Amino acid sequence: MDTDMPAPKEEGRNQDADKPTVSHASSLSSKCDMCFFAASLVSPMACAGITFFGKDIYILKFGADVGLMSAVGTVLAIVAPVINLLTGWCMEKIPLSTLFPWATWGRRAPWYLTHLVLTAFSTAALFLPVSFDPTFLCWWYLALALCSSWCLSVSFIAFESARLEAYATKEERTEVEAVCKISGGAGAGTGILLPLIVAAGASRQVLQLMGLVALLVGLFSLVSIPVLRKARLVFQPDGVGSFLSEFVSLLRVSTVWHLMAYRFTEDLLTTVAITATLYWVTFVEGLTGTERSLFIALSGAAVAFSTIVMLPCWTQFFRIRRQGVNINVFCSRVMALGLLAPVVLVMKTALPSGVGFLAYIVLMQGSVAGQTFWRVAAMGWVVDEDCHAGDGKRREALLIGLVGFFASAGRAVGVGIVLLGLAYSGMESTNCDLECEGKGPSADGTDCVAACDAQNLDRQPPMVSTFLHLIYYAVVTTFQVIAISLVYSFPICNARLDAIYAKQAELAAAASAESGAAGRPQEARGQATPDAHDSGKEG
Repeated sequence: MDTDMPAPKEEGRNQDADKPTVSHASSLSSKCDMCFFAASLVSPMACAGITFFGKDIYILKFGADVGLMSAVGTVLAIVAPVINLLTGWCMEKIPLSTLFPWATWGRRAPWYLTHLVLTAFSTAALFLPVSFDPTFLCWWYLALALCSSWCLSVSFIAFESARLEAYATKEERTEVEAVCKISGGAGAGTGILLPLIVAAGASRQVLQLMGLVALLVGLFSLVSIPVLRKARLVFQPDGVGSFLSEFVSLLRVSTVWHLMAYRFTEDLLTTVAITATLYWVTFVEGLTGTERSLFIALSGAAVAFSTIVMLPCWTQFFRIRRQGVNINVFCSRVMALGLLAPVVLVMKTALPSGVGFLAYIVLMQGSVAGQTFWRVAAMGWVVDEDCHAGDGKRREALLIGLVGFFASAGRAVGVGIVLLGLAYSGMESTNCDLECEGKGPSADGTDCVAACDAQNLDRQPPMVSTFLHLIYYAVVTTFQVIAISLVYSFPICNARLDAIYAKQAELAAAASAESGAAGRPQEARGQATPDAHDSGKEG
């Protein structure tokens, strides 16, 4: 088994905290708690979607400089992944227990609460630039995107870490993931809807309204705070080493490298496919304004339909432990069906306008719908195995932050591929709403904005359309093949996975026996006391 050596125990540390602490009975197992826990994903997903599509709105509607925005994407490509490493380490090292006592807040809820509020305000500000100068827009977006990157990283790591603390096994994590698919989809849909409304018409009144809606949506997930506070697993901030030493230790684990490679590849290909969608609809399908927004909304509905159809199947598959079935091989074979999607896209000329691209989206989404379940399961296996090798030392946030580093890098590279490719292809865009502000129809009755949008389409060189075809025919397909091979060859399976289950059951039985001997019910799995430095505060 490829694992790093257990971290040495520190002298004078609370020895009870050194005992292996492993999930064995969910503290949030009620359906009500599960739904509120899943609601914690709505606001981060919405804010992430708004920030993600914000750059496209800035280019296509506000007229931001494409070349400078590509440079902004490069900066984010460098900085955003590092943010995941820093936030993961900080969340393990700094418990925030001075203001938020562990006994009543746990260690994830304080980070989630403080950073979700900041996320909401920075996301709302994206709709309210103080100037529409093409250069200023790029700098405004960069500043807000950096702020959102830090806050969203904290929010997502807090969510993922709390899930691994509160839910013990793949089966439990699958139950909550099924609900999270719905809440995450609602958040992502909202994150797409608001930019689409702006894409249909970016008047100042619309921007102000969308900014207010973004703020309210960003604060919605605060309803989950009472549930997140219940996830209180023993933590050992004094046992967390330096930033460098902890991540070097994790990088000695081969399965971590494998999972990081997969997340980089998957996030890169999905980011390329999603980012290029708006440009494909505009420059290949030839849609603008309200028609473009309606088509994107229809595409989102197609994704939702495909996901909802597959959701019960994947939930049932993962919620049961299936002896003798290699989950990795099965998931990779289902993913391989997505390789047929470009064939459908080739046939688009024989189909009504837009139908071929919609079919491509449905087939692609259907082939990867189960991968969120697989990611959750794989991350849980890696965390549990690392915990077993480290004598109970849990470092969920560190692992999630490290894997998130590569996932974020993949997303940043994906954005860079699309934006740099479009800039190299010679794409140019004008802010038609600003250009036509205060102007009525022309002498022949043509609407100013519609005429401007038509000019934006006509002025694009043929290389733009060629590049977008290359994205979906070659780039996405290549990374699909890589992702499929990484899932197929994931090393935790069969006997190795059985060993993780056996160790979990052994430690669960020991923890239950200890809890019974103490003559008290166990409030939550592994929730005895925090580290020594917090014990005094509880007393």
